[in-house]
Amino acid sequence: MCGKRYTKRFSRRCLSTPTSTCRRKGSVWRAGDFLKKFLVCAPSNKVFTFGGDLRAVEMVVGHSILARQGITLALAELVEEGWLSLDDALNIVEPIMHGNAHKVFNLAQKYEVLNKVRWA
Repeated sequence: MCGKRYTKRFSRRCLSTPTSTCRRKGSVWRAGDFLKKFLVCAPSNKVFTFGGDLRAVEMVVGHSILARQGITLALAELVEEGWLSLDDALNIVEPIMHGNAHKVFNLAQKYEVLNKVRWA
């Protein structure tokens, strides 16, 4: 688990990738299980759970539904087992879905630069 020891190390574990979900039964469960184990062992700011492996825009909606199912499964189990409070679990959702990526890739600054560009 390199993510907890090295500051520049992250886990790009996009939950339930579209190809594996379509072909393998139970991949949402497996993805949720990975996230559950990861959150017990490493900080939540070290994981990206959605969107990093998509090439076709048509897959985004279905992938987001499957990713949310995996995240829901993992966080619900962590709350039931006493690893997280309900408030903590709810506060983790936004960062792991897209907040971590925004911070790591400094998207706020990139948005500012793009907004200053004169587009034709």
